[in-house]
Amino acid sequence: MYIVAGNPNEEYFASAVKTGVLVAPDFINCLSPGAQALSPYAIAHKDKEKEQVFESVRLQNYKDKPRRLGSLFLFNNLSSAKLANDKWWDGTKNLYYVDVQHKLFELVCDSKWLDFPRQEWISSAHEYFKGNMTKSPLTEVLFIGSVTLEAEIPDA
Repeated sequence: MYIVAGNPNEEYFASAVKTGVLVAPDFINCLSPGAQALSPYAIAHKDKEKEQVFESVRLQNYKDKPRRLGSLFLFNNLSSAKLANDKWWDGTKNLYYVDVQHKLFELVCDSKWLDFPRQEWISSAHEYFKGNMTKSPLTEVLFIGSVTLEAEIPDA
């Protein structure tokens, strides 16, 4: 599996590079009841209307599926990781091969469902959490667990 991650100068990611381990916030929250671990993505997006709609749909219909804001976002293949890096961060992030250490849950989703217009967010959220794919998917893996950083992918 692969992850698109910040560079080692970014505070959150710097500690992961030192230890070689990335842990999904909801894995921490599951292991330590009462913990309220958050990722940088969750901090930046928890008040975003689209994330709130997707989480509301998940809570009402797919409680057995992982929360987007509590997951690590992984990719099953390098081409998807590269595409995500180019689309979402203009190719400025680093890509790493990761090795799964502990897996509580994973769900393969098509991130393209998040590109639909506001009036389709609810139906898109259903398709996303069902694991359905669009005609040209960009798959991401909502992962609850921990991974080790095995190798940075050079020139990705």
